[in-house]
Amino acid sequence: MAGSFCSLWTPALKGGQPLNPKIEKYRQEREKNREKISRLQARNRVLDAKILELENTEIVGMVRTQGMNLEEFASMLQALKAPNTTPVKEDSADEEE
Repeated sequence: MAGSFCSLWTPALKGGQPLNPKIEKYRQEREKNREKISRLQARNRVLDAKILELENTEIVGMVRTQGMNLEEFASMLQALKAPNTTPVKEDSADEEE
């Protein structure tokens, strides 16, 4: 009995075909998935860089539209970061209404 069981496993153990042909199929599919994931992650990194570049360009455009220089923009950012500050109102007419 033990001899017949070992003869079933011998081809698989000596580098022959696996007992279940689906094993190799699943391994190949897994490798394809790893390659695809790697390509998609690389593409996401490219997309992230493009998004960041466009966001930065948009911010620069908004700052220029407001006629702000670098120092004014920096001080506005600092004011936004400061805790417990109230926004500065540009028009005193808003208070009268």
